[in-house]
Amino acid sequence: MTKKKQCHGGGKLTAKTARALAIQEFGTARGLTKSTSFVGAYFMEFGNLRIEICADAACIAVRVVLAHGTGSSVKYFDPDTLQENFKAIDKHREDEDRAIISDWVNLNGPEYCRKQVEAIWKQGG
Repeated sequence: MTKKKQCHGGGKLTAKTARALAIQEFGTARGLTKSTSFVGAYFMEFGNLRIEICADAACIAVRVVLAHGTGSSVKYFDPDTLQENFKAIDKHREDEDRAIISDWVNLNGPEYCRKQVEAIWKQGG
């Protein structure tokens, strides 16, 4: 199974910046709380949604997670401008795709997967 990446800090994120980003993205910073477990991570909750704002390498990650489920969504922002960082978003998607393919190959074996890919390519041509 693919592991969901969670906020673990990694860079410096101030309360002021986390608050500004929360207001920008959600219209409020009500309930924004500094994590006691991770440096540079902040959390807030809206009903069944948990918002995580944390430093992630050279970006700020904003993740929305279902409190009692498996779904989540993430966006990355430039720490200086608070504008979306589309390169980081693309990298995140590529990493997720790579992990999904890796899980598929590990579960089914490379020979089966190779045959499946060949069949798909033949159908397209």
